[in-house]
Amino acid sequence: MGLLDNTSSQANTSLAGKTILIYGAPKVGKSTTSNTLPGNLFADLEGGLQFLSCNRVSISSWDDLLKLRDELVTVKHNFKNLTIDTVDLFHKYCERYIVKKAGAKDINDGELAYGKGGNRVKDEIINFLISLKQKGISVTLISHGKEREMSTKTAKWSYMGTTLGPSVETAMTALCDYIFYCYINEDGKRVMRTKPSKYVLAGDRSAKLPEIMEMDLNLIEKHLNKKDN
Repeated sequence: MGLLDNTSSQANTSLAGKTILIYGAPKVGKSTTSNTLPGNLFADLEGGLQFLSCNRVSISSWDDLLKLRDELVTVKHNFKNLTIDTVDLFHKYCERYIVKKAGAKDINDGELAYGKGGNRVKDEIINFLISLKQKGISVTLISHGKEREMSTKTAKWSYMGTTLGPSVETAMTALCDYIFYCYINEDGKRVMRTKPSKYVLAGDRSAKLPEIMEMDLNLIEKHLNKKDN
C-alpha cells in the first residue's frame, strides 16, 4: 500500500490524547474541574489536594514522573486523563533532571549552554506528552495566573498569563490543544476564557468553543460534537 492510498481523516471530537492547560487565581477551582473528567488521575507535585477526593500519585522528581508515565503506557488501568498539578513544578523537575544528567551546574552550563539546555528540556517534555497521547490519554496541565506589564513604544497594558514566565510559557503553550483562563465573572460564576486577546493568554485549536464557557472541561466534547459545528 502506498502512502497516498489512504489519506482520508475525520476530525477528532474527543479529548483522547489532547493536552489542556488551565490556569487562574488560587482556589478558583482548577483542580476540582479537572477532577470531573472521567478516569482522571492527579500527578500531585504541589501537595495541595488534601481536601479533594480523587485518584492521585505524589510526585517529587522527574524520575517519579517517568515511572508514572511508563506505568500508564504499559500497565492495564482505567485512567483516561492525567492532571499535572502544577505544570510549573513539572517543568522545574524536568530542568533539574536535564541538568543532573549533563553533570552541569545549571541549565546554561557546559554542554547545555547557548540554549541547548532549554531545547533538551522541551524535547524531554514533548516525548513525555507524546507517549501518553499515543495511548489516548489526555493531559491537563494546571498553573496559576499572573498579570505582567506589556508595552510598545506608544502603549502599556496588563496581560494575564501563567506563573511559568514568558519563555517557558511560550514553549509549553505551543504543545497545548486548549488553553483556558479560569476566573469568577461579575455574576459570581466560575467560567473559562477560551480565545486569546491582547490582554489574556488563551487558545482553542479546534476553533469550535465559545469565547467564554462554564468552568467544566466535560463541555468541550459537547461543543465539538454539536451538529451545527
